[in-house]
Amino acid sequence: MTRITVFVTCVGVLCLDATRAAADPVTITRGSIVLSEPSTFQSGPIAIGGTQGFAIEGRVNSGEGRIDPLGQCFPCEPTADFSVGANLGTFAISGKATLNGETYTPINSFSSNNFVFLVLSGTTVLPPVNGSSLVLRAPFRVAAESFFTYEGSDLPNLTTVSLAGQGRATVSFHASSSVPAWEFSQMRYEFVPTPEPATLVLVGGGIAATLLRARTRRRTSSPHLD
Repeated sequence: MTRITVFVTCVGVLCLDATRAAADPVTITRGSIVLSEPSTFQSGPIAIGGTQGFAIEGRVNSGEGRIDPLGQCFPCEPTADFSVGANLGTFAISGKATLNGETYTPINSFSSNNFVFLVLSGTTVLPPVNGSSLVLRAPFRVAAESFFTYEGSDLPNLTTVSLAGQGRATVSFHASSSVPAWEFSQMRYEFVPTPEPATLVLVGGGIAATLLRARTRRRTSSPHLD
């Protein structure tokens, strides 16, 4: 049985036995995934953390998942729809996970029921070649189908918690020496805190109040004609 078959069996069968009342969602607020080699298949570190004491420390294997900037490159053709997303399921992430003070190790392995499925989405424009190098920065989001399934020591079944978050992808390129296209150099996913709805309301209210005050001052200072 292949690795992918085993994983699909776990997600499709075992996860049906998971605790029905899934744990509260986790938001990834910090950390990074780094791929530093100009190669289609490579391994890089992942070190991320978030709410509820959630963390992952380990490696990402591009050969076991889908990392869009790699799949679109070698060479990278200029396009208005360049994806900076990734699909890090099956066995693309290895290492350990932590949640609420408990460590789960290994993850995404034959020897445990702890699985991380991380899907990132985001697009940007890859311009025509107009120099020797290029650095693209584009926002990404953790897609709704991302989750962490774990088997706790005091739980009779598996529990699944959904993952959320956002950040910025930085992708570096160098100009191809043979064709008018870009070649992939390296990339980094950097996670950042997600603003709370209440914070967004306060910020929006502050901007509106500032604009209103400025408008009132202009009206007050304007001369009145008889």
